[in-house]
Amino acid sequence: NYFGEVLRDNGYKTGYIGKWHIYGGQRDRPIPAGPYRYGFDDVFLSNNCTLDFSADVAFYYDQHTGEPVKFNEWEVYGQTRQAKQFIEESSKDEPWALMVSWHPPHDHTGLRYTTLPELEALYNPDEIKLRPSQEDTPKVRKDMAGYMAMCTGCDIAFGRLMDTLKEQGMDDNTVVVFTSDHGDLHGAHGRPWAKSFPEDESCRVPLLIHYPEKLKPRSSELLVGTLDLMPTILGMMNLPIPDSCDGLDLTPHIQAGNDDAVAS
Repeated sequence: NYFGEVLRDNGYKTGYIGKWHIYGGQRDRPIPAGPYRYGFDDVFLSNNCTLDFSADVAFYYDQHTGEPVKFNEWEVYGQTRQAKQFIEESSKDEPWALMVSWHPPHDHTGLRYTTLPELEALYNPDEIKLRPSQEDTPKVRKDMAGYMAMCTGCDIAFGRLMDTLKEQGMDDNTVVVFTSDHGDLHGAHGRPWAKSFPEDESCRVPLLIHYPEKLKPRSSELLVGTLDLMPTILGMMNLPIPDSCDGLDLTPHIQAGNDDAVAS
């Protein structure tokens, strides 16, 4: 059982928006309705992993026809608009689940870390405080500035989604999870590319969970792996956790503040 299938089979309206990055090795095709959407059956708006996020290039596949449709805005903002619509059209009284998969912050072919001019204007490469593990070069500084500009764009987009939940009266009883699949080394430790190395800059990623009904605001040093996310989120939602899950349901430890529950 996949995450979306568990949600669907327990009566949730399901939606998936953004980068998909699975379904075989080809990225230049839509995902047909059926088993390869893995339970995200109601709304499915993917681009299957493109690498140019600019308004005149970024697109998604129409979930019914499979035809590409341009966003005509920065990809993250376009996907966020779709997510807002999903939330606004979802009932307050019936359960729903939405996954939004932004691709930035990420370099893209030929353009590196470029994004909207108004976001890039927020960061001066010469004034950025680099990590101690990085070599101080003009390229590293330029890439870091673009990366931080992209992060700020994602912050703005995430704020729009949280505002939408509040406007719809759904912010208190919705589990909101913000995380990433990997970080970006930006040359740290002399590594030649962004990820795939066991360094903090590559594999220590954000994990924020907002659920006022069950969680009080705090920071945590609990060690959580990606495989723990599915059983933990299902545990918070009081939904059945398939035996096939390799990860742990960390809900009891999160609620108890037991940050030493996981050793490695």
